[in-house]
Amino acid sequence: MIIQKGIYPEGKKKCLIFSYDDDMADNAMIIDLFRKYGIRGTFNFNGSGLLEDGAEQKERPQLYKSQLPAIDDEFEVACHGYVHPPYGYMDAAQCADDVIRDRRTLEAILHHPVRGLALPSGVYSKETLQILRACGIAYCRTIECTGGFELPTDFMEWHPTAKHDDFDKLFAAGEAYLKGSWRLNNYLSCMLIYGHSYEMAADARRQKLEEFLQMMAGREDIWYATCMELYSYLSALDQLIMTVDGTCVINPTLTDVWVRANGEAVCIPAGQTKRFD
Repeated sequence: MIIQKGIYPEGKKKCLIFSYDDDMADNAMIIDLFRKYGIRGTFNFNGSGLLEDGAEQKERPQLYKSQLPAIDDEFEVACHGYVHPPYGYMDAAQCADDVIRDRRTLEAILHHPVRGLALPSGVYSKETLQILRACGIAYCRTIECTGGFELPTDFMEWHPTAKHDDFDKLFAAGEAYLKGSWRLNNYLSCMLIYGHSYEMAADARRQKLEEFLQMMAGREDIWYATCMELYSYLSALDQLIMTVDGTCVINPTLTDVWVRANGEAVCIPAGQTKRFD
């Protein structure tokens, strides 16, 4: 029995993720577009900017804390620094204090661990990543766009493909991803797009983004996921345990994963053992 681990759910090879930063109320508009086109993504928040119910709105409307659970039920809520500081320029203790405060704030609202992070302002150093890892962060998204679709070699330094309002590069990357190549059709890949919801306040820009979502939506060969879903999935794949002859595969994780067994896509449910004749 030949077992291959290089597939996403249902045998797919491609993955599309959006990642949005900051606490602006405009995120509701992005969420509505995602619902309309079946797109998934991650929303990264600053704990200090979230409002209590009844609090007076700021000049730029912010989200209320009570709105986060519904967002998290459909998508992913992740960290973006408690006060959005430039971690790469900070003292180690202050950096650790800020990210822990952000985690505490979001976890008190959601009642589960929050381990993803988009680096505030994209400013970081190798020491920053070590500090964040020690604070329980599982992945860090940067703002250094690559234009490519490679999986991160280190999830603590996860570079996006493109920014959502760099439309020429965005559409070029999207068209290349849909067209595919021999490598894209045979190896796991990911298109990660980041931005800020307020950048789409103008009708013309919002319409352009919707045009892109429409182009990318409903593809049978794409897995639409959040950042943590991809991280958890690939981590679970790495933890599969199997016999040398491939007739028994154990999934000791909390995530359903898929493998290709003699060419057929098969699900190995979380916490279960799959035996092949």
